[in-house]
Amino acid sequence: MIKIMFVCHGNICRSPMAEFVLKDMVRYRGLEKDFVISSSATSTEEIWNGIGNPVYPPAKAVLKNHGIDPSGKRAVQLKANDYDKYDLFIGMDRANIRNMTRILGGDKDNKIHKLMEYTGSNTDVFDPWYTRDFDRCYKDIYVGCGALLDKLLNCNVIRKMNPSDSLEEISNIYEQSWKYAYKGIIPKEYLDNIPSGQWCGALDNPNRHTLIMFDDDRMIGTTSYCKSRFEDYRDWGEIISIYFLPEYIGKGYGKILLKKAVGELKSLGFKQIFLWVLEENHQARHFYEKCGFKNSGDYMDSIIGGKNLRELQYVYYV
Repeated sequence: MIKIMFVCHGNICRSPMAEFVLKDMVRYRGLEKDFVISSSATSTEEIWNGIGNPVYPPAKAVLKNHGIDPSGKRAVQLKANDYDKYDLFIGMDRANIRNMTRILGGDKDNKIHKLMEYTGSNTDVFDPWYTRDFDRCYKDIYVGCGALLDKLLNCNVIRKMNPSDSLEEISNIYEQSWKYAYKGIIPKEYLDNIPSGQWCGALDNPNRHTLIMFDDDRMIGTTSYCKSRFEDYRDWGEIISIYFLPEYIGKGYGKILLKKAVGELKSLGFKQIFLWVLEENHQARHFYEKCGFKNSGDYMDSIIGGKNLRELQYVYYV
């Protein structure tokens, strides 16, 4: 499930329009169960005594002209604790981005984006507050939401690795992800000197299964899983790895790929699944916990690049 929060200044025009336009697109494709879509404000200007104003009448009229009913929606304010509840925060303009980043306390997971960037543009969504041109605003939002949804669904193309796939290209995902995700954890000298094709041999292991996620024709993520490699957990399924190219990290795709790997292990008959994560990799640990994995208390120590590191076991029960 992908959770999206649209944000504008007051949450009575552009962000609720985007919320209900995307909900309509998702409903049309029969994907309601795969998305949670909301909207909020960076200010309290449209919230009085704790009660938000409804969608602004001209915005509501434009939506209704397109068969979309936003009745019941009232303005709410974006809160700092929303950051851990949603995968993406989509602002309408540059001011929204600045205010969202301030309210949310930064953007360590790269969740904050501007809607029109998904169309390949750096422009803002047209603001109808002063011009009263709500039709033009709707057109921007419709195009932006369509591009956003296409991006999410295109990156939801997942298939098993086959003999024609380039092991070097898949290994490159590992290499780039290590250099990005393990910066400050694994010694820089080690990361800088990871050889090209480092993981080709492991990927060619017949005892492991590998899935690949694509953005159009580009490989952007991969996960490998197998029957446990550890005697103490011989009846368990194991997720060996899950990695993405850096520019795709923190955009909700990891949750989709992890869910797919869990489903594949379930189809192989495993009821208990585990993985290892570096103790210092707090971002990854938080991600797995959000996806239902729990720290079992087990661990193993290793040395990478001359540094002693501890890996924690996280478990999931199907």
